[in-house]
Amino acid sequence: MKIKITLIALLLFLLSCKKETPPPEVIPEKSPQETPVEEPKVKSEAKVPNGFTVLAEVKGDLNEDGTEELVVVYDTKKETDMGTERQLHVYHKENNEWKPWMENSTVVLPSQHGGVMGDPFEGVQIENGAIVLNHFGGSREKWHYTHRFRYQDSEWNLIGATVVLSSPCEQSETLDYNVSTGKIELKMEKESCDENGEPKGEPKATTKSLKTTKTPIKMEGFKPGENKKLITVGKKKKEYYY
Repeated sequence: MKIKITLIALLLFLLSCKKETPPPEVIPEKSPQETPVEEPKVKSEAKVPNGFTVLAEVKGDLNEDGTEELVVVYDTKKETDMGTERQLHVYHKENNEWKPWMENSTVVLPSQHGGVMGDPFEGVQIENGAIVLNHFGGSREKWHYTHRFRYQDSEWNLIGATVVLSSPCEQSETLDYNVSTGKIELKMEKESCDENGEPKGEPKATTKSLKTTKTPIKMEGFKPGENKKLITVGKKKKEYYY
């Protein structure tokens, strides 16, 4: 009996001396270090001038010779009063390499010319053998420019311009100027809105067609938005800039 009691006491003693093993510490996994994602850069088929970056490029036949030319819009990183200068370059293909044909530093607006809307450059296309440039900007009144340039009679000329001016819940005006023919179409729309600023009903539109003299406008030195056209609307004359 004494032996049994002794064994029980010894067992209780050993249990009281045993320390509980704490659960293993859970170490949270470290999240991978975030790496800033850079916007993909446009790669050009042509040799990019030192310090320039490519904004956009497009290929198409610009002189009706059955072969494609390459049109590239560059940001030059050169500072101006309105941000960095942009340039338009056109290349011919010779011996399987793109060779410079034409360059222009005025037809693409600088990087801050869009005002509160930011960068005004929207894109470049080739349509019907013409280079088409699009810009957008403004604040409450927004403006949108589309300019079309064509190589004809051994020089580059402006052949058409479309200007859209719009203010929410007020009025929008679209001037479509065919420089090659001298025809102008002016469309005016008045828009009314409810108290929440939502358009109310269909806008009232009027269209006016005009004819002006055909005056060639060279691409060299042309600056979007700085060219004036005087148009008679009703009994008043109004200036439009394209």
